Amino acid sequence: SSTGVCLCKNISNTEGSGGKYLQSVMLSAAFPVQLLLCFLSSGTLAAPQTGWPTGFVKHKYFDTPHGQIHYVIGGNAGQLFSKPPLVFQHGHPRSTVEFKYLATKLKQPFIALDYFSMGLSEDYEGQDENDTFCSFPQWASYVLKILDHEHIRSFVSMGSLKGAHPALEVAAQAAGRVKEIVLMNPLILNAKGKQFVDGVLIPMLKNNPLASNGSHVLAAWKDPSAAPVPMTSDEDLVINEEKTIDSLRAMANGWQYDAAWTAYNDQNAPRMHEVDSHARSLFLYGEGAVANWAKYGLDPEWSQGEFAKAAAHNKTVVIPAGSEGMVCQQAESIAQIISEFLESSSALVV
Repeated sequence: SSTGVCLCKNISNTEGSGGKYLQSVMLSAAFPVQLLLCFLSSGTLAAPQTGWPTGFVKHKYFDTPHGQIHYVIGGNAGQLFSKPPLVFQHGHPRSTVEFKYLATKLKQPFIALDYFSMGLSEDYEGQDENDTFCSFPQWASYVLKILDHEHIRSFVSMGSLKGAHPALEVAAQAAGRVKEIVLMNPLILNAKGKQFVDGVLIPMLKNNPLASNGSHVLAAWKDPSAAPVPMTSDEDLVINEEKTIDSLRAMANGWQYDAAWTAYNDQNAPRMHEVDSHARSLFLYGEGAVANWAKYGLDPEWSQGEFAKAAAHNKTVVIPAGSEGMVCQQAESIAQIISEFLESSSALVV
């Protein structure tokens, strides 16, 4: 399978404080999809390669008391540059690969990290029975330790979907080091949404069994939340294959990201207000994502208003037809918006 070969190529040059290759993680994430791709490759559409372009990034690991964190570094981000590197937090159930499409177009030094139990990071190991997930404040402290390890002082904090919230927390903990923050499709939950996530979604994800007939693989492939429809091009296939691999990897413990997200919910507005004192903010909302949230009663307009009230120095852009997967699907236009924002020297107020 081209997927297995590609993954091996991409993580062959690993280094860092842990420096070990998480072979079991790679196999558990890729093996079911390899079978799926064998089927796809026999059809009219060829199965293209996935993952980071060969040689584009270095894969590294950082030891914590809760397990190893996998991250990728590109563009020699640890060296001195005229522009601070981008530090990216992926959405759910994604991995660092979600950032590939923006990174190759922004052409700036960057670091992207896998949250625990996702991508190539190890599963989160709690210290006791009540320590079941990594909170965003705790995660942000690890991110800053990794940046210190890489000798990175100033940076731009970025995040997509649920990853927008740890990106916010990283910026809050890094006052004096962050002057710009980019949040793509962030969402503060209203009371109804928080009740649903805590009472329905997380319990459901905790009991998400593997199907003996492999139907869970096809379900992940068909999940429309991050997949272009219809899939008629090689890039569409790549995006959906990568999303499927990430989804399978996150099946067992991906609920921990949701738990951290809902636990952080009430901290969004006050932390955004703190960040506004030292950083400009760019909010990017997908038109389709917002419409989808509204359909389920999550009240995205209220969420946007809460962020806007907390961030006086912000610019908000709506991406036409942008879905939850817009970071991959509309990377070129989003990269242009981000570049223009970062190149602007004055505070942008809406």
